[in-house]
Amino acid sequence: MNGSKELYDFLMHKYGAYAQLLMLFEEQAELNVELLKANRATGLQLITNEQRMRIADELADNFIMLEQFVNFFKLESEVDLTMQYKLERVAQRSGYNEPYKDLLPSNAKIEEVE
Repeated sequence: MNGSKELYDFLMHKYGAYAQLLMLFEEQAELNVELLKANRATGLQLITNEQRMRIADELADNFIMLEQFVNFFKLESEVDLTMQYKLERVAQRSGYNEPYKDLLPSNAKIEEVE
């Protein structure tokens, strides 16, 4: 969490969880708008440097808000493990050959979905 736990605690205390939840939704909407604009203008593979910077700005805002809620619910290790599991699962399903198995805990199982 980049050492921001104290700041996230402060923000949740100052503004409240409900206000921060609404801010998360707002930031997600702003990211959606920037991605849609970039896709409409040039296609996502051909975005301009200005579009890249606007997308980076909105992604950063989203990461900050999401980290606040990871911190608020004290889910750091659960989110890390779940992300590792999901990366392995998508790698397996997509046929990607990189060895993400090293990231999984020894008791983790990959379930197939039909």
